[in-house]
Amino acid sequence: MAEQQQHNNQPPCRKEGMVDNTDDNVEPLRIPSIAHVVLDLPPSCIEFAPVGLLQGYFVVGTYRLESSDAGKNREGGEEGDKPAVVQQVRSGSLMLFRLQGGHELSLCQTIQTPFAVLDLHFSTFELHVFAIATSSGSVGLYSLESDHEKHVFMRSLASVQVADPSLLVLSLAWSPCSTRPSTMAVSLSSGQVRILDYKTSDNTTRTIQSHSLEAWTVAWSTLSCNSESFILYSGGDDSTLCKHIQVGLKSILEKDREPLVDEVPQSTSCDVKTHGAGVTAILPIATGISGEEILLTGSYDEYLRILVPSGTGRRSKILAEKRLDGGVWRLKLLSADQSIEDQELKLKVLASCMHAGAKVVEISRSKEQKWEVSILACFEEHESMNYASDASVEMSKNGLSSATYVSTSFYDRKLCIWKIIDD
Repeated sequence: MAEQQQHNNQPPCRKEGMVDNTDDNVEPLRIPSIAHVVLDLPPSCIEFAPVGLLQGYFVVGTYRLESSDAGKNREGGEEGDKPAVVQQVRSGSLMLFRLQGGHELSLCQTIQTPFAVLDLHFSTFELHVFAIATSSGSVGLYSLESDHEKHVFMRSLASVQVADPSLLVLSLAWSPCSTRPSTMAVSLSSGQVRILDYKTSDNTTRTIQSHSLEAWTVAWSTLSCNSESFILYSGGDDSTLCKHIQVGLKSILEKDREPLVDEVPQSTSCDVKTHGAGVTAILPIATGISGEEILLTGSYDEYLRILVPSGTGRRSKILAEKRLDGGVWRLKLLSADQSIEDQELKLKVLASCMHAGAKVVEISRSKEQKWEVSILACFEEHESMNYASDASVEMSKNGLSSATYVSTSFYDRKLCIWKIIDD
């Protein structure tokens, strides 16, 4: 993750015309940890397994960057006077944990990897399967399984080479459509966005868009399953938010077609004006109104924004925004409460905010169609970059839900457990 640190000292960029229409008079809760552990390697991503038999299990991906002096003449002399060629070697691991009773943490398994792990997500439909984004241009597929003694463990299923091994796969997103359960989108350090189906015989991969700098994040629209067309959003280090519409996903992945590396999607529009720095997180949300969708976006400029994305390349419409005091690296939807009758909507979102720690944020829309963002709680015990956080939500016997949060920090390798009382 070292390549990402160049932005951390940038002052937040507030663009002219932005309105922070939130209530700053409400002081958010400062939450202490219940427990913490120090990991062997810096954590870069985390996700809980879907609820069910795997309740309480979560996987952590780690990232280690090493430098070696290749070409250094140890004997001195003429060659020894030349600058050494520094090669960067990345490695990492997958760590399977189990959280019980809201605070008891046990490490079940560790798999060392010859690559760093930058992102991981469980499948939308095959709930025991998860995919990882690697620093060697590949996507790894794993499953959670249990032996005859009901011990849960990770098993490697496959690896799909989606790019040159010198490139990093920075993020991945599973298709939300039941008709395409093995399809996913990935974003690369080259700025490209690609789609693939890991169950095709040749692991077909197609490029649909390129940013001018690193493509930090990719997300499927909530409207992608409505027809043969699909909609993808991507965000890049070029401060650009792009919307890609392509008709006929099936035809793109047909193995008898020629490679479409340079194919231009049917429609691509990019907003270069809304964000003051790199776009690092995109969370599409269906609003409950037919055909309507909003985006929650995070950026190095430290703002969480509620947007109506533009389809013409113009500036997106900002419905509300909130400065979170740190680069907003990841956004995770925790819950959604919606009233169909009066169109009120209330979302709870977990934000990983780099040097500002983890924050629980509420997004609300009133019946007057006014949007607001408020910070409910902050966890600030991390002493370095918070890139990854998640939560496990459990239902009690009386029907109430409670969440246990797990957040991590990179350089100090901390993994912390915390709860919000009456969450």
